[in-house]
Amino acid sequence: MNSSSLIATVLLISTGSATMADYPAVVIADSPLAYYRFEESPGATTISDSSGNGRNADNSAPAGTTLLGEPGAVGSAVLFNGDGSILTPLNLNPSAGDFTIEAIISPTIVPGDAGIIVSNQNGAGVGRSNLFVHSTSNIRTYLGGAPTDGATFEAATWYHVIMTYDQSGIGGAGPTIRFYVNGIEGATGQSTAEAATGGWVLGSHKLRDRQFYTGLLDEVAIYDKRLDDPDGDGDTSDSRVAAHYDAYLESTLGRSPVLNISVSAAGQDLIFEWESTPGATYNLSSTADLSADATTWELVQGDIAATPPTNTLALPRPEDNTRFYRMVEFPPPPVTVFSENFDSATMLPGGWLNGANAPGDTGTTIWEVGNPGADSPTGPPEANSAPNCVGTNIGS
Repeated sequence: MNSSSLIATVLLISTGSATMADYPAVVIADSPLAYYRFEESPGATTISDSSGNGRNADNSAPAGTTLLGEPGAVGSAVLFNGDGSILTPLNLNPSAGDFTIEAIISPTIVPGDAGIIVSNQNGAGVGRSNLFVHSTSNIRTYLGGAPTDGATFEAATWYHVIMTYDQSGIGGAGPTIRFYVNGIEGATGQSTAEAATGGWVLGSHKLRDRQFYTGLLDEVAIYDKRLDDPDGDGDTSDSRVAAHYDAYLESTLGRSPVLNISVSAAGQDLIFEWESTPGATYNLSSTADLSADATTWELVQGDIAATPPTNTLALPRPEDNTRFYRMVEFPPPPVTVFSENFDSATMLPGGWLNGANAPGDTGTTIWEVGNPGADSPTGPPEANSAPNCVGTNIGS
């Protein structure tokens, strides 16, 4: 083998997305009608439209205790406290054609009615609650006068949400609503949007007097096309959903998922050097055929421990003239703060006690409101706890 002709190409990726992009730039590149980033300071009288279309929202007389300048998923966010809303100058008739709502959401009250996130005033027609968190904890739309549910949400958790409306219903399915939550396509539903020419409202019912949203809202963008099929031809190979979610991930992780690596020759060895993360591990795999599925590549070395700030790995030069390598980073495992399987009621950790059912209990546990007592951390007898229920009073 003529070792001087060796071509070694290395791909170093993390377990996150491998797409490098700035989230706002990705959104703007897809030409939204309006894009509210909520980067304003508290007390700002105008909420800027970053789409370049000039649809700034008037905030000179804010409703309720809505707060700008709160920490967001990407930069700053707006915090709705269940008593306010923002009326935008956007007038998009939902019945006019395909459209998309995109937002990053962190509801506070889940389960429970967390309120309406995006609604459409009537104008000439009937506006609907286009995006809201239902009491079932589902993200939902009432577009067309019928509910369509997306994924189930948890409180105080950020979600990247895209909802598309396919008016044409290519393939004979009829007008179709699709949800994408954190990049994954979820529920779909068939519903025909009604005409409505009023303004679009953020944070409440269209009348702005009820069903207020409670939680954080960031990066709201409205498009007059489908992000999952921008040219509307029924072929979703041009979908922008993954690109938007990848950019969101990169922005929220605060670190590019594609890391720096260098390869050099040292005699009969190849020297790999790369930026490493404390606590992370790495797998190096290799192939001579770049078209092969990455999952079938040969594992050269696995579970390589990080030695930050830089890892160095020496390997014998391969016999191939061309060889491709793939380095994958895995995040540090979670740190165990407390571990106990509670298999034995006689060998519990200090401060833990086991409880017993109330006399005559039939075995049906019930809910009781109140605080556990110092002598009964497993709760009041009326709760009918199981015979080996264990608990501790974390306030003591």
